[in-house]
Amino acid sequence: RTALLPMMGCSTSTDEWWCVWLKPSACDEADIAADCASTCCRAAAVNATLDSLADDLLSVSVALNTAWKLLCGVLVMLMQLGFAMLEAGTVREHNVIATYAKNIIDVILGTLIAALWGYSVAYGGTWPLAWDEDTTAEDHYSFFVFLAFQSTCATIVSGAMAERTAVGSYLVLSCTVSGLLYPLAVQFAYSSRGFLHNLEPSFVDFAGSGVVHALGGCAALVGAVAAGPRTGRFDPKTVADFSPHNVPQAPRLSCCTSILPRHRP
Repeated sequence: RTALLPMMGCSTSTDEWWCVWLKPSACDEADIAADCASTCCRAAAVNATLDSLADDLLSVSVALNTAWKLLCGVLVMLMQLGFAMLEAGTVREHNVIATYAKNIIDVILGTLIAALWGYSVAYGGTWPLAWDEDTTAEDHYSFFVFLAFQSTCATIVSGAMAERTAVGSYLVLSCTVSGLLYPLAVQFAYSSRGFLHNLEPSFVDFAGSGVVHALGGCAALVGAVAAGPRTGRFDPKTVADFSPHNVPQAPRLSCCTSILPRHRP
């Protein structure tokens, strides 16, 4: 019986047990061989079906994960619009254009920096501009999510220093946050080679509270202290001159951005 099993493609461990269970040992070899062949065929059909279902579930899982990450990235990127309207609504009218320009700079300049070196500094590997056909879809949407949170981190500084920095000076500050501080923070916390990631237990950055918000908040605090308050802002004689020019605009999109889902980059 053991000699017949390998000839039929059955293993002598599992399939022979089924053969013995189906037929008493008193049965002849032909009956046992026929039952083994039938059992092997049924088992092969079941395994093929299970393999097909596993492949289908894997493809669906990949599609759902990709769609979810892209959706979160798009919503976080739309927060830039909320930040811009919140900041522009709370400054004086003659500073509105400069305020919008700073928020646009965060996205455009941040994209160039991330493509040139920021993403590769954070996660290692080839810089995005040198990606070839071997690059996977996961690399592309991971880069997009990285860019969305990088822009969020950089634009926090803009609001803290509103009306007190020139556009050119803010450009230098935005490059520092997007090109140096944020990529290094991501490497420390998220990358497999980061020392925070390799701690026991591993560092957990819930909803970007450390890498994105704490980093951006600390940079904004340093910038606000360095720039100081606006001249006459707290003078009782001139405080009325600093009234927000468009109060309804400020909470309109800021309320929307406050309910957007937060996702780890």
